[in-house]
Amino acid sequence: MLTIQSVTKHTADIGTIKELFNSAFPEAERIPIWFLLRKARKEGIDFLACCDQGSFVGMMYLITRKDLTFILYLAVGSGMRSKGYGSRMLEQVKAMYPHHRVILNIEAPDDSADNRVQRVKRRDFYFRNGFGPAGFTL
Repeated sequence: MLTIQSVTKHTADIGTIKELFNSAFPEAERIPIWFLLRKARKEGIDFLACCDQGSFVGMMYLITRKDLTFILYLAVGSGMRSKGYGSRMLEQVKAMYPHHRVILNIEAPDDSADNRVQRVKRRDFYFRNGFGPAGFTL
């Protein structure tokens, strides 16, 4: 079972979390980590590190309001991918918020995008884990 802990600036794996965050998300999509840490001190915001038997595997950033939990960021470390950790992390979110609608953004598989293959893999991962399109795009 994964263990989940809140991330603060004093978290032992904070350097690894920052590296993962910076490598997993394009610069244009990254909110400054200091701002995420500050906001995570408020109710309804969860900045979480996920570990398996003490080894860091990934991070999540959740925003909850009423019965809705939005996954703003979810990333699994590069050496831990394709081992089921992403699915287990999503299961943890659903277990933490059993009566909430859990939502997230999925990139459109744009044919002209440089990372089209990666986008399709991500979309398929979320679909396999019970997420689907909301019926609108930006």
